[in-house]
Amino acid sequence: MADDFMGWNYRLTVQKVGDEQVWAVREFYYDEAGNVVAWTEDAVHAEGETWDEVANDLEHMGEALTQPTFDLDTQTWLKDT
Repeated sequence: MADDFMGWNYRLTVQKVGDEQVWAVREFYYDEAGNVVAWTEDAVHAEGETWDEVANDLEHMGEALTQPTFDLDTQTWLKDT
């Protein structure tokens, strides 16, 4: 299935865990048409071999805050968060 991925980005997600809503950044993967085909099960963290690589990763994660949030419980995009 990994060969079917045409692109990816970081997206903010929300899901209910017990009595709380948990917000996290995950990697989302898309097909050629831009449809979501998968996302990481666990939240991701910034990492790299240098300070610059970590900073770059954090910058890309921050871009997720400007995009719609994905509700993992309903598997839909939220318009207003």
